[in-house]
Amino acid sequence: QIIALSPSGGLSFESFTGVGTATNPVQVIIDVVGYVAAGSQFTATDPTRIVETRTAYGVVGPIPGALVPNTIYPVTLTDTTLIPSTATAVVLNVTAVSPTAFGNLRVYPDTNGLGTTTPPNSSVINYIPGRAIPNMVIVQIPPDRKIDFFNNQGLPTNRTDLIVDVIGYINAPI
Repeated sequence: QIIALSPSGGLSFESFTGVGTATNPVQVIIDVVGYVAAGSQFTATDPTRIVETRTAYGVVGPIPGALVPNTIYPVTLTDTTLIPSTATAVVLNVTAVSPTAFGNLRVYPDTNGLGTTTPPNSSVINYIPGRAIPNMVIVQIPPDRKIDFFNNQGLPTNRTDLIVDVIGYINAPI
């Protein structure tokens, strides 16, 4: 979710639980994973699939099958006609498909260039077994144009498929 902050840097929440938060409290977790600088320019692209791990649909990209738990999967953004070299961030639609267990997915820049950058503590998708859970994700593009996907899912036998579509990019303010 992208949210514009107030001039003082704040934001507000309102719960529509029906019975009020006094009898039905709402817990909110906010993971701030980045920001878009004022004056930055967003450019939408035709949705373009760069990762598809489901073999029945034809694997696309460098991940040849369902994600296993606690593994980092680097993806290099090589297509500069889709995401120009001037882009500072990429806008993705990321979908966890048919997870076999509860878990979460983390997407972040590969800052060491080795596919071993430690995953952040914040997730971009929290998923439940058997569902397809999408989310829009904005990721800073590091110099080597590599971003990492980390499946935090528990037992070694668990799996989740992954779909990643580029839907746009961001250029820094001029």
